Amino acid sequence: MVNHYRSIALVTCAVAATLGISMRPANAGSPKLWLMLLAGYLGLAVWSALTLRREGELGAVMRVRSGDLTAGILTGLVVMGAGLLALRYIAPLTRPRGAWLFRVYAHAGNVQGEALLTALLLVVVVLEELVWRGFVQSRVRAAWDLRAAVPVTAVLYALAHVPTVFTLAAPGIGPNPLLVLAALGFGLVWGFLALFTGRLLPSIMCHAVVSYFLAAPAPSWLF
Repeated sequence: MVNHYRSIALVTCAVAATLGISMRPANAGSPKLWLMLLAGYLGLAVWSALTLRREGELGAVMRVRSGDLTAGILTGLVVMGAGLLALRYIAPLTRPRGAWLFRVYAHAGNVQGEALLTALLLVVVVLEELVWRGFVQSRVRAAWDLRAAVPVTAVLYALAHVPTVFTLAAPGIGPNPLLVLAALGFGLVWGFLALFTGRLLPSIMCHAVVSYFLAAPAPSWLF
């Protein structure tokens, strides 16, 4: 039990440190940001995979079944639409809070126009799901119970994004909560997908769709 708590704390702190370093203003719009995220998550993902394999869980969460791709993509499109609507009220481009959104876009870079950034984004998504929905969620389930697995993991995922509140702060507007709120809301969706299917592919595909389309400026008509 103690080992589960330690593992959960280690992942949360390691991801928070990685985000705090990679999301510094100096890395905005640069492949360096994504490479740093990749490096941070790669070590955690290897450790997570080895631990799950030793416990006999890796094969189960990584297996693929018919319909996984479709379920993940369709869920991702629905969730993406909900995310865009939420942005319309949280950070409308016609209001000062829209500066929060511009900060996120500036840091992400042109992920829809540069193949390298797209590839890095997708690899990070896969590693994130293995670490959070594959490893951390299983530790939470073992440390508490099944009902706590998804919400607790989502809260921890959001806490790991707290450094971005300050690194993505907009001058004159203040701390930027967008990535923390996104991590909490989307983390719940990806967590339930992984829990109900028992596999990671649906949550990986949903995460990929959401991240790819929301990492670029939303259509102007939405705001």
